[in-house]
Amino acid sequence: MPPQLSRRIQGSPGTKHEGGDGIRQLTPTQYVVARSELNNALTNLPDLATKARIVPSFKNGVADGFKFFSIVPDSLYAKIGIQNGDVIRRINGYEMNTPDKALEIYQKLRDASRIEIEIEIERRGDVLRKSYSIE
Repeated sequence: MPPQLSRRIQGSPGTKHEGGDGIRQLTPTQYVVARSELNNALTNLPDLATKARIVPSFKNGVADGFKFFSIVPDSLYAKIGIQNGDVIRRINGYEMNTPDKALEIYQKLRDASRIEIEIEIERRGDVLRKSYSIE
């Protein structure tokens, strides 16, 4: 790992590092999430559900993703860079336009030994891509 990146991960002044022990933000769009952090969140879905309000998002009358509101500041959502008003439109290329699709993606990702996730987010009209390595 390049020395400047190593320093940034360790939280040198002027860098953004808001994750918990199991989440490291490498760049504004890249994160590393410990498998244990993800498992803790996913084994307690009722608690995770209280950390943000998530509602379907529609554009021109068609479902185009899920919009996040009322994100609890120290929640998993905040730690991985999701902000109030963000709409998650795709995960790993799969459209997130129905609860069934979200469940299908969750089941595919849950059992993988190493996961690379790319999320497409719409934030205030701009499309952002964030990537997460689950290790």
